Amino acid sequence: MDRHEVRVKTVEELDAWLRGNISLEPGWIYAICPDKAARDLSVLSELKTKGWKINLREWDYDSEGDPRATCYWLVGEIASVLGCLELLEENEMVAKEKVFQFALKAAKRSYPMVMELQGKLNSTTNDLTI
Repeated sequence: MDRHEVRVKTVEELDAWLRGNISLEPGWIYAICPDKAARDLSVLSELKTKGWKINLREWDYDSEGDPRATCYWLVGEIASVLGCLELLEENEMVAKEKVFQFALKAAKRSYPMVMELQGKLNSTTNDLTI
């Protein structure tokens, strides 16, 4: 099964890429296009009727300056910090320190909040699997 990935800035670029680069064998297309009009492209409907699966997104995990990408990065960082602190908690000397306890509590409080933020940001995006 073919797998194609494309990142473009405009709906015109996406349309041209899809018409010029898709083979006859159905597969997956992962497209990132910030232009909301991309969802209405006729070529996407044509490909779907031919058996193609399409994942269309308005943003990418490494989109510079995009708050969703920043939040995605932050979730990973907080999870890493929390994991390290939980490992350090096994050391009785470290675990008794007030500074350590403060850092562990802050990380534990931050993680659910950043996950909630990520959920809110993701609900505003138009990730569309066709």
